[in-house]
Amino acid sequence: MKSLKFKSHLVEQIREGKKTSTLRLFDDKDIQAGDELELVADGVSEPFARAVVTAVAEKPLGSLSDEDWVGQKLLLTTKKCTQPTESTMAPKLTRILWLRSFGSS
Repeated sequence: MKSLKFKSHLVEQIREGKKTSTLRLFDDKDIQAGDELELVADGVSEPFARAVVTAVAEKPLGSLSDEDWVGQKLLLTTKKCTQPTESTMAPKLTRILWLRSFGSS
């Protein structure tokens, strides 16, 4: 079964249904709508929940809507990072992101 890792401070939000989507810069698992996932907290081997992916959308970072940003955090400042800069992070910030919505299985 495929899995997605989350920071430990997000576990309760996910369990309570307050966080139902995630943005990812890279998709090395080829996650698709309908896939069943185990949700794992960072640093913990056992899953804290199972979920079914309800939607996957491929979007350039700069085209994310205000709705897409709800409940999301990135390592750097969110929307301000959508514009290319001279920094070494610029190529990563303009890559495709995946928006995954999930519900409990």
